[in-house]
Amino acid sequence: MLASILWQGSLPDEEEIYRMKEAGYHFVEQADGFRICLSLDPTPSGNYYADSFSKEFRKEVELHEYLAEIEKRAQWITVPTKKMRVYATGRLVDGPKSKEEEHCARIFRDTQNSAGLLLKTDQQEAYQMGKTAISTLEGRARIGGNALGKVSTSVFSEILNECLKVAKGKALIRLSEGKVRAVHSAEKNGYQIFPLSELFMQASVYIHGEYEKTRFQKGYADQSMVTAVWQVTDKRLEEVYAEILEKYGRQVRGKLSATIRICSSDVAASGANIFYSLQEGNHGIALGTDMRLKHDNSTQMKEFSTNLLSTFECYKTVIKKTVEKLVKIPIEHPANTMIGVMNKAKFGKKVTAEMVERFKATFGDEPCSAYEVYCGISEVLFQAQSQGASGRNLVELEEKVAKCQNVKWQDYDIPGEVQY
Repeated sequence: MLASILWQGSLPDEEEIYRMKEAGYHFVEQADGFRICLSLDPTPSGNYYADSFSKEFRKEVELHEYLAEIEKRAQWITVPTKKMRVYATGRLVDGPKSKEEEHCARIFRDTQNSAGLLLKTDQQEAYQMGKTAISTLEGRARIGGNALGKVSTSVFSEILNECLKVAKGKALIRLSEGKVRAVHSAEKNGYQIFPLSELFMQASVYIHGEYEKTRFQKGYADQSMVTAVWQVTDKRLEEVYAEILEKYGRQVRGKLSATIRICSSDVAASGANIFYSLQEGNHGIALGTDMRLKHDNSTQMKEFSTNLLSTFECYKTVIKKTVEKLVKIPIEHPANTMIGVMNKAKFGKKVTAEMVERFKATFGDEPCSAYEVYCGISEVLFQAQSQGASGRNLVELEEKVAKCQNVKWQDYDIPGEVQY
């Protein structure tokens, strides 16, 4: 299928038109004049092509089936970076003549309404671009900044093309579900491919084999990331946590379990990361992670396997790092401290007020430690889950909560009235 592009700059002369035709550009005469067009590559796709696509999984096998299906259709190709050109989409020049072209046209309409860009390489045909590819493409052109997101797609493509003309090296392109999803570096220190189907299968096998009792809680996928969460129960986990609390004169408030979240991405939105949380009765506590593995050529899949084999030891480390550190910090004005920390993290006035009132109902406003205040902040996770927050929102919220561990708690422990 042919799609017109929005050409920026002066029109090409006859010699340039000849070279462009050789490279796969088409010059089509229509009633309102000539159109410069590109033939769209029939990149394999199922029904998951929309840039806004997201899916939640309640069964573990469904997550693995989805990842296997995506990986079966996906492709990785390497092209010279300086040969890439980006164009704003125009419209389809001719109507679909087959079922395959009808599907391609549906994908094109989604592209028009989303990224609005086509990518031309040294191949004859052009690829439709997904929104997730934009930031990595900027990386190959060595440009960035908020201003790029405020200009029109035609101006944006012109800026990119001028920079791509002088770019060096090769680009590693991820093609998935009808579009370009990422444009990574293919250089020596560039992107390392970790097939997500393989990565999450390893995680499943290990987690079910390592702990006394496991339950797949949920999975989530969109065009930028995949995440899966398992709830695990094990006497070793309980003993480590209870030992630390007992050391500081505290008791476990309810039945204890842990959650292990694996998160990764093919588009540089995440490394291959392992994240921990505790569930103490009905109270969730985000512990954070000590295991982040970047997708670069200095790492291999076996390092992720090694990280999986170390999850229990890492759990003990994270418990001590989080709980033991926070228990040692005295807080005189817990409600004010909680307000200050949540304001700093930008949770929003409404959410902060709700969490503070819930904290007061549970702990009162007597002096305590940063641990109790942090537990109060972590309640936002339980509230979000009960309100049906999406998998992506829960991932982002969990990491926002975990970052609160590292604030200077004393800076927010102040008397008087503090504004939400």
